[in-house]
Amino acid sequence: MAPKKKATKAAAPAKKKEGMILLTRSQIIEAKDIKEEYVPVPEWAPKDVDPDACHVLVVGLNGHRRDAYQKLLHQARSKGALDTTGFATKYVIAVVTDPETRKQLFNDHDLTLLQAKSTAPMDRIQKMGQKLSGQDDESIKEILDDLGLTPKADSGSDLQAT
Repeated sequence: MAPKKKATKAAAPAKKKEGMILLTRSQIIEAKDIKEEYVPVPEWAPKDVDPDACHVLVVGLNGHRRDAYQKLLHQARSKGALDTTGFATKYVIAVVTDPETRKQLFNDHDLTLLQAKSTAPMDRIQKMGQKLSGQDDESIKEILDDLGLTPKADSGSDLQAT
């Protein structure tokens, strides 16, 4: 005789609060939800140009850019010997955007060139990218914890395996 299956109670739908609007698929897809900000980079000003006028467009990560960046973290962790060289620069590559084409301004081939640049504008860009992407310290810590990584105590940008 087959064992009796326990009757499972279906979860009750969440109650709709007064004034709540439930969005449709098309409303979500059409929403302009990627935030952007111009970040000053006076250190990169060309000669004979006012440094205070020099900016780059930083765009919050969309799903594709976030997934590509997190894939780098997962790949680095899965190889056993963790090499996090370039992660901060790769984040900058992911968020700096050409204002005309709306595509990434840099690519992975620019990694070494960008690593030779001052960390001051790179840090400003990374922090703004994280802010625009909704990545506060707690959410970044969760990602790192999931990967078995923690920031080194002596450096906010380096990681170590735990």
